[in-house]
Amino acid sequence: MEKLFDIPRTIRRMAPTHAAPAGVFRNSQQLAFGIVTNISVTGACIAVASLLAPGSDVDLTLSFYQQPRLYDIAARVVWSRAGGTGDEGFEDLQLHGMQFTLSSALQKLQLHALLDGTDFASVFHPSATEFEFLQNELVAWGEKL
Repeated sequence: MEKLFDIPRTIRRMAPTHAAPAGVFRNSQQLAFGIVTNISVTGACIAVASLLAPGSDVDLTLSFYQQPRLYDIAARVVWSRAGGTGDEGFEDLQLHGMQFTLSSALQKLQLHALLDGTDFASVFHPSATEFEFLQNELVAWGEKL
């Protein structure tokens, strides 16, 4: 059986260090307004008050701290769940995993540049098993030195 840690994460997820508002639209009609909890070049987690159906295609308008322009990007709702006790600050909201669709090479470059800035922090916290996997990889690499 394939395990999560057997496939190294190649896409960094980053959390904005300042509030990052997100508008969710379909056919130019606003469905929800919320906050970006984390983002990568391939998708984002958005917290909003309403439930969005998985499989729905939406348009996102994202705003980031001290960025002069809004980021408009098409996305698909991949998953939805209620915020829980482990989702500090988002307990009473609905969390939605969004996969970016129709993103251009230019949009990806802009997101890479944005995420490499100081206004984002890594959200990767390995589990004990993932930590052991990473540690073993590091030991093997160190032995080659």
